[in-house]
Amino acid sequence: MTAISLPIGTSMGATGIKAFPQTQYNKIKEMIDKINSLSIATGTILSDVVTPKTAGAGTSTQAPTSAGTAYASPTVLTASQSGAICLMGSAAGNVYTLPAATAANVGVNFTFIQTATVTSNASVIQGASASDLFVAGSSITQTKGTTTPTVAYYSPNGSSNYKVSGNGTTTGGIKGDTYFALCTGLNSWLITGKQSASASVATPFAG
Repeated sequence: MTAISLPIGTSMGATGIKAFPQTQYNKIKEMIDKINSLSIATGTILSDVVTPKTAGAGTSTQAPTSAGTAYASPTVLTASQSGAICLMGSAAGNVYTLPAATAANVGVNFTFIQTATVTSNASVIQGASASDLFVAGSSITQTKGTTTPTVAYYSPNGSSNYKVSGNGTTTGGIKGDTYFALCTGLNSWLITGKQSASASVATPFAG
């Protein structure tokens, strides 16, 4: 990248445009110095780096990765873990319980990745209580891998569904499934995802 320069005491080369006063020059030079200090590779996109939100505090935190425990011992996530990548790696299923969906937790979010296909029980993502529903605008795409793939789209009913359950066959729970959950308000989680199915497809939403 060619450095930018701005000589003082000169015009910009067009009739009627005067040299910058010292104060304006100093401000512009400060900006140019910052630009020149960047090392920019071709194709790099410069943007603000946003780290996950810490619930209620208005600050940010670096997200951990959660491995999760087996089906019989649910992993209870906390708002301070917002942004965590949660792995579902037990063939006997994993259960993750989301933090309470409150006004203070708006923006709290988690990513879930199925890293082993379920062979017993299920891999479950659930609200902290039956009142913390997945909102009706949520959507999970499910594909049955056959010669002629079947694609289905599922949404929660908006009145009782507070769980996503992948059983390893009809409702997902197959290695490679992914989900993203975002708290959008009191008793409200938005969840989106992509699943595979090895048998006839069915909704993963439950509760």
